[in-house]
Amino acid sequence: IAAPLDDGRYEIVAGERRFRAARELGMRTVPALLRKTKELERLELALIENIQRADLNPIEEAAAYRKLLDEFGLTHDEAARRVGKPRTVISNALRLLELPTEIQRAISRGDISEGHGKVLAGLQGEGEQLTAYRKIVAGDLSVRETELVTKQTSHRGVRRKKTVSSDADREAERLQDYLATRVEIRRRGASGSIVVKFSSDEEFRRIVRKVLK
Repeated sequence: IAAPLDDGRYEIVAGERRFRAARELGMRTVPALLRKTKELERLELALIENIQRADLNPIEEAAAYRKLLDEFGLTHDEAARRVGKPRTVISNALRLLELPTEIQRAISRGDISEGHGKVLAGLQGEGEQLTAYRKIVAGDLSVRETELVTKQTSHRGVRRKKTVSSDADREAERLQDYLATRVEIRRRGASGSIVVKFSSDEEFRRIVRKVLK
């Protein structure tokens, strides 16, 4: 995709890697889609192009999804359509960014896998997550072994989740889609609280704008 500039030249908005590969092969012409775009749209297309790179580690990919949500105000469903992936891929990737920094770095380095990270993200609080992470490293545990080990650790959290009604679960999911972030509804009889998670000042401001819209 290329956008025309005022001086008669064109700016590559998406597909730069394919363009460079074609040039290295000696191709004099390449098929292109010309599109007049605004600056914000060009930035969005460039970010989506970056997400498609095969060499991104899971944390880099998750951070790119978060940037797509924060800067362009997309929901998980909208972001999934933009990048051509299931909504669950987006939501699960974003959960990795809620893990402690130590665990995120381990995933980035490849010390543990994205699958390990997803299991750890299901635990309650940094303490449980870090304890389980260190067991993974010390015992060189597989993802399946990690799931078995963390069942005992997360037992209290499972019992707590069972006290939340299915109606609350559905409403939490609707709020998550609308706010494009993790939402928890904690019920105690007729009362309770709604917890909206954010991981940066920018994300906090985006959520507030969305709520007050």
